[in-house]
Amino acid sequence: MKKLKDNYHFYAWITISAWATSFIFTRLALREIDYTTLGLLRNGIAFVTLVILILLFRITKPQKSDLPQFFFAGIIGFFIYIIVFNKGVTSVTAATSSVILATVPILTALVARIFLREKLKNYQWIAIVIEFVGILILSSHKGHLEFNRGIFWLLLSALLFSFYNIIQKRLTKDYNAYTVSAFSILLGTLPAFIILPTRIPQIVSLTPITFLAILSLGIASSSIAYITWTKAFSLAKNTSQVSNYMFITPILTTILGVKLIHEIPDLSFSVGACVIFSGLVLFNRGHIIFHKRN
Repeated sequence: MKKLKDNYHFYAWITISAWATSFIFTRLALREIDYTTLGLLRNGIAFVTLVILILLFRITKPQKSDLPQFFFAGIIGFFIYIIVFNKGVTSVTAATSSVILATVPILTALVARIFLREKLKNYQWIAIVIEFVGILILSSHKGHLEFNRGIFWLLLSALLFSFYNIIQKRLTKDYNAYTVSAFSILLGTLPAFIILPTRIPQIVSLTPITFLAILSLGIASSSIAYITWTKAFSLAKNTSQVSNYMFITPILTTILGVKLIHEIPDLSFSVGACVIFSGLVLFNRGHIIFHKRN
């Protein structure tokens, strides 16, 4: 049996748990701060956190020739992604946002098929369809998806993150997960410091609870979660094995919603959750089922 530190499932669960909180904390922060300033501040906090981690753990630096790849990964998968994500969340609920972002595994599988020539088994494609059906069922919890401009921005953020997943997978062939995630985010967040000083008035007026929420977004949901996410990719055979875990995010987000805002899930949540988990099991354990049949 694999040790936890050598198991991509372990790191994927850490990441998904941290990201589940980001939907609620982002909604909370947007009550006091605009989406651009929130994105810049989250970038800044992540930058400082990673500098500390790099100095403490002496994370290996990438080769100069590879810096453009690291910069591009950080720009599209962190800097731009977070601002676009925040833009979408301004007009879409946290639960709905998590449902839309759950399309990332499907987009990642398609992008990986095109650019990395990764092949999925027939049962894995079936599993993806099952999981997405579960997402659709789950989306009817407390109403239906709001098809407004927020949906467009969230779908765009999902596409950006899909490309980020592909670049991360490529970089982990030559570098360890800590170097890839730390330096891609570090380089990608540099543009934030050009604009951030102009947003000081908004930042200093934040209430303590909101600032704590943003700290969590910058440290847990960004720095730590991105490192564990990249670590999961470095251990997995293909990108879809890891990105598939994003189907679980809506379930965790809804559970957090129950705890924090006292919303009781309806039948659609329970059914959708069961469907999503069944798809996840099929995707990761289908080879055992079909092997026995053969």
